[in-house]
Amino acid sequence: MSGETEREIFRAFTLAQDRYGYFLMAAAGAAIAFAVARTDSAAWTSTMWLWLSAVVCWGASFYSGLKYVRWIGAGLRTNLGLLKVQDGSDALVGTHPMNIAVATEVIREASDKGSRWMSGWATAQLTFLAAGAVAYIVWHVWEMVGRST
Repeated sequence: MSGETEREIFRAFTLAQDRYGYFLMAAAGAAIAFAVARTDSAAWTSTMWLWLSAVVCWGASFYSGLKYVRWIGAGLRTNLGLLKVQDGSDALVGTHPMNIAVATEVIREASDKGSRWMSGWATAQLTFLAAGAVAYIVWHVWEMVGRST
């Protein structure tokens, strides 16, 4: 596979990750807006703690999404730096093979660490979104049961 083909695949993959993160952030924001609109005239009851936990989870999902997207950007900058080092165009590293090897190793370690952070925020984003949905559904069912008795 040529270097240009690999770069194109990487660009497409990164764009898909970006879209996924933004989609989940939009879902969390919409869920918060919907939940707040549903309770705009409601009085505080003991079951509202479930509602509040759903809104807090969705807020945490949105925040996690922001961090996830930020780490995607950091990963792109790291990979760009790696490409510059490897082709000898980085002004600090230069073209000496030993400098390139050392810098490549350091950048790859940083990239691996960044990937772990990015993955953690992505997992948190989806987990909080799902937890908020579960809390909201439980709250809604509890409210329905309360109104039927």
